[in-house]
Amino acid sequence: MQGTPQWYDWSTFNNARVLEWFTWMKSEIRKYDPKAKAQLKIMPSFFTDNDPASTGIDLEALTELSEINGNDIAAHYNYTRKGKMGWEDKYAFGWRELFLGYDFLKSVKPNQINFNSESHLLSTSHTRDLHMNPKYVRAVYWAATTLGMNASQTWYWPRKADGSLKENFKDNAYGGSNNQQPRVTNELHSTLMDLNSYSEEITAMQHQRKPIRIFYSKTSAHNKGAYMDDLFKLYESLHFEGIPLGFATKNIIHKQEASNWDVILVQKTKQVTLREFEELQSYLDNGGIVIMDNESLKLMNTEWDCQI
Repeated sequence: MQGTPQWYDWSTFNNARVLEWFTWMKSEIRKYDPKAKAQLKIMPSFFTDNDPASTGIDLEALTELSEINGNDIAAHYNYTRKGKMGWEDKYAFGWRELFLGYDFLKSVKPNQINFNSESHLLSTSHTRDLHMNPKYVRAVYWAATTLGMNASQTWYWPRKADGSLKENFKDNAYGGSNNQQPRVTNELHSTLMDLNSYSEEITAMQHQRKPIRIFYSKTSAHNKGAYMDDLFKLYESLHFEGIPLGFATKNIIHKQEASNWDVILVQKTKQVTLREFEELQSYLDNGGIVIMDNESLKLMNTEWDCQI
């Protein structure tokens, strides 16, 4: 059904409905604590994988609603389910969600801290290895922190302050986790000590200007299941050049200074709303640079605008 008008209407309605609910919840909190900072533990995989389930989770809109960039970004040491995730033949670990997720969050709200309140960098429901190489721990936490992670609560630690196990520890997250990996836990502790010792340098890296921006369209994402696969290929092709990468959306272009970047890349983004097109055109008219392939911005519909 994806790609049909009915799917687009449902997906955008669901996004608006979820955003309205969280906006109401924040307003209720502010009644009792006007200075409270809102943070949502959002699963960025809904964005990075372009989750087809129409979750209602609009990563950009919910991040704009927050004062802290909440997330539970994951990386993948292995894959315990059938088949492959696609990275295994090329890389030591799966980094798509980690890198795309933090670069997107830092593009939407660059000056807010990123709090990974359920860090799945070590394990998830489908990523776990009792004999994990401790070098992976160091690599993935350095990557996450230099990308923008400011604080984290590592999954999974089901122990009380006195060291005893919590009553509800008997779930599928315990076996093969860092609770049974002394080398992994020790390496994590050592890595965090090292990260803290270089905090000023890391903070400077986190706030580097992102001169190259990849255009992200919610419209194309709703309509095309493989949209984020295409965007990741572009991101991947540029990533190892050593230049900080970011994202541009219609909101980012409209709300932020164009001096924050040098160029916007538009690739395989066929369907956009008129407002998305107009923001790109306005940026271009004011001296900006847009590099585009020959298949993007082909379909525009003013009716889509009322939905997003």
